Amino acid sequence: MKHRYSHLLPGLTLISDIILLNVAYCLAHGTLSGEHPRMMLIKTLCWVLLSPLFKIYTTPRPLLLKENMFRFSEVLCCHLIIIFSLIYVTKYFDVLSYRLFATYLVFIVLVSLQRHYLSIFLDYIRKKGFNGRRILIIGDEEVAKRLKMHFDDRPAYGYDILPTIFEQNMAYGSHEVLAKKLLDQNAHEIFFCYKKIDATLVSFLISFGAQHKINIKLMSDVVLTDRSAKIINYDTLPLLHLRNCSGLGKTEILAKRGFDILFSSSLIIIASPLFAMLYLITKLTSKGPAYYTQERIGLNGRPFRIIKFRSMYINAEEMGPQLSKHGDPRITKWGLLIRKTRLDELPQFFNVLKGEMSVVGPRPERIHFIEKIAQIAPHYKLLQCLKPGITSIGQIRYGYAENVEQMCERLEYDLMYLQDISFRSDVGLILNTVRVMIQGKGK
Repeated sequence: MKHRYSHLLPGLTLISDIILLNVAYCLAHGTLSGEHPRMMLIKTLCWVLLSPLFKIYTTPRPLLLKENMFRFSEVLCCHLIIIFSLIYVTKYFDVLSYRLFATYLVFIVLVSLQRHYLSIFLDYIRKKGFNGRRILIIGDEEVAKRLKMHFDDRPAYGYDILPTIFEQNMAYGSHEVLAKKLLDQNAHEIFFCYKKIDATLVSFLISFGAQHKINIKLMSDVVLTDRSAKIINYDTLPLLHLRNCSGLGKTEILAKRGFDILFSSSLIIIASPLFAMLYLITKLTSKGPAYYTQERIGLNGRPFRIIKFRSMYINAEEMGPQLSKHGDPRITKWGLLIRKTRLDELPQFFNVLKGEMSVVGPRPERIHFIEKIAQIAPHYKLLQCLKPGITSIGQIRYGYAENVEQMCERLEYDLMYLQDISFRSDVGLILNTVRVMIQGKGK
């Protein structure tokens, strides 16, 4: 396409985020009188000043929503800290804390939806051939053909692939001749594919790209089965780090933890009347405490006490650890209802605030069952590099397991989450969990 408008997208997205931030504030406070306009102005200025520092309004190819949302989470955490400082340290504004939490919770939901539909829109227009970016693939024939096939299968990248220049036609003896060939293609990006790299050629391509403002990317013949590898630079030596666990980086951990605290504290405050009602009904419908705690295994194999509303009669495990099953006589009538709607899980948001769990993550199990699972599927231990979650892809797509074999089958879904952790997938899983609760498909 002759005309490209992607340079307008960062500004439009910034304006959209500012509008959504103020809409969230209005929805949470329900009024624009008094000092609220000043508060909205300060929030807007703070967002405008912070967002460029984290580069959240860039549109790389391929568009990685996960990375964009993590950078958004970083800005959100900094923004939250600054606004809280203005309110509670300077005492300049009189804003209720729960309304402030509600503002950020609504803002997260609105921006998540906006980014989701924006990515769908960009994928659509690029598949239709709009906003294309010309790329030139050069180098080893085998690697180049594999890269071209990869791009051909993914039109959402929006790449217009120019005729490939294979290694034998690159005129290694004369960089001037090669430079002319490359310039004649008028490419936005050049992918250099190699099996054995030529240091002088790489130096030439770097200088050529800098001089003519063309992005240069290197493609080796290494093929990986997952996304767990990353590049680590030792000065001038780039190395491929093959991780044995798709754990999160420090920035991602901070962003995920910030979301967990914000989401959990907001839900506990908003749903406090529901907590009180569930507590009273649980106490009145059967003998025993309203809450039930049980030891589970969490991050890095550390045990913790998980909290639930009690759904079974007391002393339900006198015969040792047992998994619940359909028609289980140990479950009370009230317990059956709160298990189907998963309301018995609500107290686990206190586990999240304590840092023992996350909102989304693999479900924590007891050591008794972990030992049995590990005998059949030793790779279960990979899940312990993440905090366990209240909800998970395994629970949504597979459901509760009634025996160890089913637990091993559900494990495969949690391993899928391990390979594709993102803010987008977390929000999607939360929304799907709400659907399961409404439909009463818990057990």
